[in-house]
Amino acid sequence: MTKKFYQLCKTRLSSAGVLVVHLFHKPEFNAAAVKTIQTVFAQVYICNLEIGNSIVIATNTPDLAKNEIFLKAELIQDFHN
Repeated sequence: MTKKFYQLCKTRLSSAGVLVVHLFHKPEFNAAAVKTIQTVFAQVYICNLEIGNSIVIATNTPDLAKNEIFLKAELIQDFHN
């Protein structure tokens, strides 16, 4: 979960692609991971599920609406179960 890893992920996305990351570690670890993701992607949304469990959704497309991003994340989740 390094900056280099997220930069590689970014190169694999389409222009309107999103990255979805499920974090399930200690809150301090999750906070560090989110900060790293924020250094690579223009838009980052965090959904806290329960203690130590978060979903991070990131994209570089500034014109994607929040609901479009969450729809893409749901499609990814459904595809990968």
